[in-house]
Amino acid sequence: MLNRWGKVLLGAVVVFGLDGCATDGTVKESTDQEVAMPTAEELIAKITEAGEGLNSFVQEAQTWSNINMGQSEKNDLQASETNSTTEVVLSPLQMHQVSLIKLSGKGEQLIEQYYIDNRLFISIDGHWREMPADISGNIGGIVQQSASPGERMEQLKTILPYLKVTEEGDDYVLSARASGDQMKDFTAYYQVQYSGVELPDQQISEVKSMSTTYCVNKQTYLPTRTEDEMVTDNRAGGYGMYTETKKKTTIGKYNTLAKMEIPEKVLNVQR
Repeated sequence: MLNRWGKVLLGAVVVFGLDGCATDGTVKESTDQEVAMPTAEELIAKITEAGEGLNSFVQEAQTWSNINMGQSEKNDLQASETNSTTEVVLSPLQMHQVSLIKLSGKGEQLIEQYYIDNRLFISIDGHWREMPADISGNIGGIVQQSASPGERMEQLKTILPYLKVTEEGDDYVLSARASGDQMKDFTAYYQVQYSGVELPDQQISEVKSMSTTYCVNKQTYLPTRTEDEMVTDNRAGGYGMYTETKKKTTIGKYNTLAKMEIPEKVLNVQR
């Protein structure tokens, strides 16, 4: 089990990894020759190929979460909002992330992280610490899966029958929605997403509905925006937790970073 630092850290990184687009799918008339809409399988292949040339990017994310803790006759609603900026270099894998978490009734918390050379450093409200190797390895796996378009496409392949392709402006849009009994088809989807962390089948079964949207530029096939929503519920007999989570990201500044510069004061901290 993760300790307090590990849980805070995992929550912050899942903000990076757990990623707005909408379209009615209408095809507008044009005097130019129409380009055929790619299938989900074709689009995944093009995104994966384009991702091989991606070296770095910067991501801005906003995440909203409502958690209802049901204990006996007491219902405790906890709301939070997280705004984060994440810089990623893919080879070798490096990350710098700054997140501001706003908790209802509890003020704000600033979390900063560096991941480099399989070492993970985290600061909570200005106090730095290097995390144990097992936690660093788990987070490294999540960062890799979330950062690489090819890794994300492997995840989406597991729900191929649910994917549809539309377009919005200069973007192609891959999206999927599911709820109820359909969620039994998403076990592999969540196991791939959290491949670096033990995720029991029971925890996956608590997911009651989800939607995901992945937008890429029509010319470069590089990601531009993502949007994810998820509802989980493990309440039973008045106890448990009901959670609604929404996340939106924008992605850009491709291949503008070569290496993360980590301050000496961070590198010299102890575990």
